Amino acid sequence: MVIELFPLLRYSDLYGTKVPLNEIESLLSTFRLTDVMLRLGQINLLFVKGRNDDHINYVQGLFISNFFDESTIGLINEKYSGRSKNAPVFFSRLQTLVLTRLAAQVCSDSSDKRAIHSLEEKLDFGRCCLWITDHFETEEDVKAISEGPEDDRFRSLAPQIATSRELSYPGNTIHLIARADILFSDIAKSPAISKKRRDFDLFGAFLSATGISIDHFRDFVLFVYTGFEAHTIQKMIDDTSLFVVHPQKFISKTEIDGQNFDKFTKLISITIDRIPEALKVTLPGAIHRNFSAINSRPLLALANGAVICLDFDYLTEKLSTGVYWTIVDHFSGQDKVKAQGILGYIFEEYVNSIFRSVYKIRLVVMGEFRHNILISQTLAVSRGGLLIWEREATNL
Repeated sequence: MVIELFPLLRYSDLYGTKVPLNEIESLLSTFRLTDVMLRLGQINLLFVKGRNDDHINYVQGLFISNFFDESTIGLINEKYSGRSKNAPVFFSRLQTLVLTRLAAQVCSDSSDKRAIHSLEEKLDFGRCCLWITDHFETEEDVKAISEGPEDDRFRSLAPQIATSRELSYPGNTIHLIARADILFSDIAKSPAISKKRRDFDLFGAFLSATGISIDHFRDFVLFVYTGFEAHTIQKMIDDTSLFVVHPQKFISKTEIDGQNFDKFTKLISITIDRIPEALKVTLPGAIHRNFSAINSRPLLALANGAVICLDFDYLTEKLSTGVYWTIVDHFSGQDKVKAQGILGYIFEEYVNSIFRSVYKIRLVVMGEFRHNILISQTLAVSRGGLLIWEREATNL
């Protein structure tokens, strides 16, 4: 059947009803945990490739044709054909993360569970993907943003919007790669930062705390990224083995030290036996709140030593915020305080360098300046004007 493509839609938009969450859990639990994680990682990574290559509609079409049955595809065409240039979106990053968390609670790798290879298995998996779209918030969430005083409704809406916005607008991968190189190859080693850090060796402290250098940490993220980026979208939808990283085979034709690469994967991975506890919902409310466990460890280590990427955008975030959060997690005492301070100075100098370039600034004065209740950290003279800006940690 030909699929005519067109913004996130739900199962209830098609069929006018919702499938109960316990029914979704029941069907999802028939699959092997590893197979579900692999398929969700596949969908997640293909989102990124589709976004980077401007093939979002094409990727949505592939998902629909691979995981939806003929009657659902026919209904999609009937309801949405010709309404928009964009594909109707039934697959999203939020959806994969919610299903990752759900699968961690209800699936296992016991021998009686199903793979996701045959047409029947793919269609059942697709039903789980479609049904879960009606469970991104609870009835309490809906009631909180639709009833009561306006201020209370806005306060309730904020966390829902924040989650959706964060997941829908991740950092540009190419920009993250370029920024990481500037931050840690140029600015972090510049004389200006050397004066700020005095006797504290950020690079040595990171190596001591994690077992690998900051340069290796950054380079290994980039190495895993390029390994996935090398394949076409069509090839990756057809062959799920391309999403499995076998560390020793992966680096066998490179000069990479295997022990260092193992340290890196352990640093940002969850083992398959620990994932139910790691992804347990600890907050009240909807199951789409707080994916910090996957954010901090976006790789899944399988029993055979292979690795799956759970969320590709969280992996590439390691190029920007990864060093900061690794320090937070692995440093202690004064080392943590000093390291966070140095990272703040590095980011400040990065921002200053951008302003110098954009505005051709002749003078930059670092410090804290007060005007009434306004506190600014930088003054700059540019083209006869005065620029004032403030930046804290990773925010401008």
